Amino acid sequence: MNYNNWSCRDFLDDLWGIKKKPNVLKPAYHELLKSERVDEFDKLANNRLVMGAFRYESIHKQNFDNYDLLEECKRRIERYKNDGNLEHLIDAGNMIRLKFFWGRKKGEKFESIDDGIHAQKIK
Repeated sequence: MNYNNWSCRDFLDDLWGIKKKPNVLKPAYHELLKSERVDEFDKLANNRLVMGAFRYESIHKQNFDNYDLLEECKRRIERYKNDGNLEHLIDAGNMIRLKFFWGRKKGEKFESIDDGIHAQKIK
């Protein structure tokens, strides 16, 4: 076999019989930005925040220390489990958004990590 254009890794893989995975082209980042989104969810969630601003006040003027946003999120998810109304998931999502917004405003940090915990497939 001719190893002139091979790297040391290629040589060892061939020697040990390690099969290479075929190179699969992955979509470009800008293509994924267009496809990996749920526009309807975002639209409905944003509409509900705007309606909240009309009813109460802008999120930028409210003090969310008075609310347990994570518990409220859990309550909304339980409501969804009970009646299947997707509106509750939109509201739960907004509770998370508000928790994130308020946390950042108070100086809480965002650290992108892979904790190894991923969604489990239902069998």
